[in-house]
Amino acid sequence: HLRWSSDKRYLADLRAAGAYANRLRRRIAETPLQWDGQTIAVTASIGVTEMMPHDASTDAALARADEALYRAKTGGRNRVEVNEAPGPSPTAPAESLSA
Repeated sequence: HLRWSSDKRYLADLRAAGAYANRLRRRIAETPLQWDGQTIAVTASIGVTEMMPHDASTDAALARADEALYRAKTGGRNRVEVNEAPGPSPTAPAESLSA
């Protein structure tokens, strides 16, 4: 599974990150691969979280993203799951993340 990319995207908040991941997931699903005369469907399961000021390292955020990815895979695949970090969000009020 993909965990990191050299194409870094900085998003304003967790909701924006989830929306971006959903657009990416849809685009992948809409673009089948052509190989050796066959069409191969491709889907993506994506886990999203955010870095928090209290995270000791990126490992804490990556662990939350991995948890969300696991939920996406076990929940039916071809999905995006957002794992909110514990505590208040540094980028948006908590109530804006739950809708």
